[in-house]
Amino acid sequence: MNFILIVIVFVMLASLALGAWSFAPWVPTRLIDVLRMLKLAGDIRGKKFVELGSGDGRATIEAAKAGATATGYEIAIPLYIASQIRALLAQSNAKFVLGDLFRANLRDVDVLFFFGMPKAIAEKLREKMKQELRPGTLVFSYMFKVEDWEPDAVDALDGDKYPIYKYIIKE
Repeated sequence: MNFILIVIVFVMLASLALGAWSFAPWVPTRLIDVLRMLKLAGDIRGKKFVELGSGDGRATIEAAKAGATATGYEIAIPLYIASQIRALLAQSNAKFVLGDLFRANLRDVDVLFFFGMPKAIAEKLREKMKQELRPGTLVFSYMFKVEDWEPDAVDALDGDKYPIYKYIIKE
């Protein structure tokens, strides 16, 4: 029995480490920042919202509350479980997928939100977005710019804290 518990703990911790290594460590997005992003997005009722690296599910659940068809992708098992519990408690129809965000199909996404480290965004995600997102898709990057992309808007508190970069896919 102790061996099984050790294996479970190891798998949980390994999944957290994998998420941190591949895209970003888990840093919970503050609710005020999620609401700022949703305000920048405008009316998202009926739109497809995807959060990459959804952590505890906060942004995905809020997008679902705003009327979007909202899906979060999370690779860390403990965070995936936490997001499922949060959605259940919130009586939300937000959906969560346990898996690698780089395997998510982004071709029909209307609004994309993520927090990723600059290197992971530049080396992995930027090319995926260029290949899969269609014109008009709104992209929101929390805290870090997408290298070589010019934001359409930047929302920050006190001038430069907690920036949210808004991009609109042009081509």
